[in-house]
Amino acid sequence: MSTTNNYFTNKSKEELRSLYLEYEDFQRTGVFQNGSKLSDAADFYQKTIHGAWIVPFTTDFLETIAHRWYYGDPAQKPDRQTLEKLREEYPKGCRVELVHMDDLNAPPVGTKGTVYRVDAVGSILVDWDNGSDLSIAYMVDKIKKIEE
Repeated sequence: MSTTNNYFTNKSKEELRSLYLEYEDFQRTGVFQNGSKLSDAADFYQKTIHGAWIVPFTTDFLETIAHRWYYGDPAQKPDRQTLEKLREEYPKGCRVELVHMDDLNAPPVGTKGTVYRVDAVGSILVDWDNGSDLSIAYMVDKIKKIEE
């Protein structure tokens, strides 16, 4: 994973989003589009490991880029005190409504769900009423508590 971290660490959120969208397209088609930045990343990775890249690259890509994009920059991880506040504010069983989610597969705004956990990186895990299992990324997505 350190190889891709070296390539992707200093990318902006918009660059990461663009790379992630290219990656989704690559997953569907198996082909890089002309001028793809993702192709440049793959070439970098291949030169670094001196060999085939497709399996380790796709695995590392998901773990580094998708997580960085969804969960924000590592510098934006919550400290212990913030995690405690999040867990107090969104306890297991509380009801929430989606205000914004920065994800192509996000449930529609206004979707309601039940919190079942706040994890160690501040993501709020929600059992959405529509069946989605996407979590709320710390400092990226937005929900509001509701009373029902």
